[in-house]
Amino acid sequence: MVDWYFVVFIVFNVLVFALLIAVRKMSFDIDYSVSSINPSGAKNIMALADAFYGGDSKKHASILISIDQYIGGIRGRKRGLLNFPFWLIEEILSFKFGLHPNFSSMSREERRWFLKKYLLRSPAECRKSFVPMLAEFGFQIGLAENAMIMFANYSNLNTRKEIGYIPLNARDRFQGSTPLSGAPFNEPAHLPKDPDDALNDRPVSPASEKPFVAPRVSTQINEPEIPDEADYVILGSGAGGSVMSYRLACEVKDPSKILVVERGNRYQPIQDFNDYEMEMMRKLYKEGGLQQTKKFTMSVLQGECVGGTTVMNNAICIEMADEIRNKWQNEYDIDLSALDSEYKKIADEIEIKELGESGINKIVSEKFKKGVEGFNSSSYEKLKTIYPLKANYRNIIGDENWNLGNKRLTKRTMLETYLPWSEARGVKIISNTTGMKFFADGKKANTVLLRMDNGDMKKVKVNKAIIVAGGVISSSHFLMRSGLTGNVGNSMSCNFAFPVAFQYEDKINAFDGNQITLGALDEKNRAIFETYFNPPASFALASVPFYFSRREEMMKNYNKLLNIGALVGSEPNGIIQKKTDIINGQAFAWELDDIDRDNIRYALTTLLKLGYYSGAKKGILAMKPGIEIDLSIENISKFEKSLNDYPLRMDDLLIGTAHPQGGNILIGDKSKHKSMRVLNSKYQVEGFDNVYVADASVFPESMRLNPQWTIMAMSSMASKKILENS
Repeated sequence: MVDWYFVVFIVFNVLVFALLIAVRKMSFDIDYSVSSINPSGAKNIMALADAFYGGDSKKHASILISIDQYIGGIRGRKRGLLNFPFWLIEEILSFKFGLHPNFSSMSREERRWFLKKYLLRSPAECRKSFVPMLAEFGFQIGLAENAMIMFANYSNLNTRKEIGYIPLNARDRFQGSTPLSGAPFNEPAHLPKDPDDALNDRPVSPASEKPFVAPRVSTQINEPEIPDEADYVILGSGAGGSVMSYRLACEVKDPSKILVVERGNRYQPIQDFNDYEMEMMRKLYKEGGLQQTKKFTMSVLQGECVGGTTVMNNAICIEMADEIRNKWQNEYDIDLSALDSEYKKIADEIEIKELGESGINKIVSEKFKKGVEGFNSSSYEKLKTIYPLKANYRNIIGDENWNLGNKRLTKRTMLETYLPWSEARGVKIISNTTGMKFFADGKKANTVLLRMDNGDMKKVKVNKAIIVAGGVISSSHFLMRSGLTGNVGNSMSCNFAFPVAFQYEDKINAFDGNQITLGALDEKNRAIFETYFNPPASFALASVPFYFSRREEMMKNYNKLLNIGALVGSEPNGIIQKKTDIINGQAFAWELDDIDRDNIRYALTTLLKLGYYSGAKKGILAMKPGIEIDLSIENISKFEKSLNDYPLRMDDLLIGTAHPQGGNILIGDKSKHKSMRVLNSKYQVEGFDNVYVADASVFPESMRLNPQWTIMAMSSMASKKILENS
């Protein structure tokens, strides 16, 4: 029998403890304006900021606020998970690894030692540890938190100035209404000294090539209510869904009975977009750009907004190579006879053409061309040049921030083209709504279930067809939730992206100019090599595989660095699974096969050779651990031999892709692979007469080049099949 006062005592102490925690959280909320991070996590973020970058408390608080705002703006399960690792490092791992006190209570030197010793070990060191599984877990936590702190640090205005980055609107060539000269800029524009100073006014500018896009095109007046029924329901508003909506709207009798459903927000570029990397990443990218495989071995970048990935990609458009086209036609029995005419039609509509000189950094261009020329003159395997690449744009200015949206309306994204054109004809576009599943009566789908952001559900009666165009992962999950099994989610492929950073002796300012401008294609279609660069935070995240002083030294040379990137078309080894991982919320996995390994080895060694012949002094490969090479033929040969002898694994690479493909593959009746298909030659889901797919998930394997143009073209081809069958 327990005396009553003991119970009262326990309850009282629990209440006091809860009150202290609440007061502690309130003080952080007030002092630092944080709303998404708990006090332990907040202390840990500031301690990590100090450990990695030093600086004063003002800088640490700035990093904390940036991360808090970033986490607070992410949709879905990932938002809740992002807070957890900071708390884990602060309260658990510091004790678990060596009985240390809370991380924030250590000195700066102790924190740095702890991070190096326990959380930032290489995969090879983790495998040799006493408990490899625990060491690997610690490494993944450390890698994720390092990336978050790094992203926030290099988004800081003063940090960007220290490494030589000048914001676009502060560059001298951008002071007019159109660019005053080509990239790169000469110097930061000066501020006016008094009211009479001419620097108060925009200078006379060159005439624009074409009229600027009218603001109304991308400015929404209202959003319609979800109707009770529709003839056509299109799930997704990216490259595939937008083209589909416009093609149907141009042909059907009543376009108002077409419904486009998008899970993401609808933004107005002029007022909603800016050049702040962390804000745009959380706004435009699925899961804030943190979508990864279940083992954290690869990140997949996809857009999540009205207009889809076209809003935040680099707009590069390349036609399918003849070798891939022949393989798809002959091996997979896919009719591509209309592909060229669709390419032309889309090019005319959204102004696909070669990038103009004003968007190409002259120094970047000179070095890339020099590198390709040197490689071709010394190798029996040649690269086919694409100078310059094509993109969908109007009035190019050399704005390097197309990955952060289309604030200046120079790209021709779906948000400024096919979607408003569709709306003008009566099509209804609904944002912040997810297609959950469809219901069918026999072979005909008759209802689609939609979920709004507030959790409310609504069924919409479908009279004619459901077109799934949410992207590789979302489309597969929609079909799975609708009860489809078998091949759905199998044979996922992509273009692996490998941006190698090269350091030169001269200043390049590669951040001024479009991010991707020139290309060189391997004659065997193993890889395409492209100029590539990013603003500071994104550059550090993708291209700097080092920590502490080594990273700081590299970033001090930011304006002398240049990326040459490789896209390596993968084999279809990815699998999208129905159930998400209980820890990270992801539901797809990936493994390399021998063809992937050989192609990656070829790409990495070729990149180093391109850097050497371009005049670079160093090459930095984003691997685990990072590799820095003084460029010489001898050193590159040693690296090539070592790489060829090494059993390359996903764990050894920092792999990312913005080009997922496959998962719901399209295969004709005459193909030997017919048993693998999800869709027949009419783009119909097997077993249903009126459910179709029209996005990159229909690709039977990677097309090995930037796929945007082909997604649009095949969606346009699919629209004809749908109209014939309706």
